[in-house]
Amino acid sequence: MKTAIFLFPAIVLASVMLTDNTTPHAVVSRQGISPAVPVQPASATATSYDAANANAVASPVTLSAFDPMVTDVLTYTNKAREKKGLKPLVMKEGLNDIARGHSENMASGRVPFSHDGFKDRYSKARQEYTNVYSFGENVSFGPHTGREAVEGWMKSKHHKDNILGDFTSIGIGVAADKKGTWYFTQVFCKD
Repeated sequence: MKTAIFLFPAIVLASVMLTDNTTPHAVVSRQGISPAVPVQPASATATSYDAANANAVASPVTLSAFDPMVTDVLTYTNKAREKKGLKPLVMKEGLNDIARGHSENMASGRVPFSHDGFKDRYSKARQEYTNVYSFGENVSFGPHTGREAVEGWMKSKHHKDNILGDFTSIGIGVAADKKGTWYFTQVFCKD
């Protein structure tokens, strides 16, 4: 797997994409940057993890699928796609759960800011949606709004490739650590 790192002040971003029979390609970058879709409400609780370690990390603040920051990520992602003549992505609650879990894990420190566990998230998506042909992921920390997160991703080739990719569905997860730093995860799939 090749990894490229670009350093700029303000926001840290990373992307990865996997299709059947391929190796994940990940890119990490740091960039400075100053549609209503019906889904079932998401709970604001953390995904399952080792209860013995529950007190070892701070509980992250997580947002439901109806939170304005989450809907902004969806709105600005689909606006970018619309500008290129692409169909909007459909938000799926099962994918939201996958993305939210990763954002919570990064915000709580259970995993570093990274794509650690990407293949596990891909496997979960394939269990939830049996016809998943490809799967991608963008992560970011530091933006204060969903719009800033998408604008940062759009300034990076690999993140932009995921946003404008041949995907049909999206899941979005947002969580904050105890210092108030926001972690964003987008997962994409073609099903």
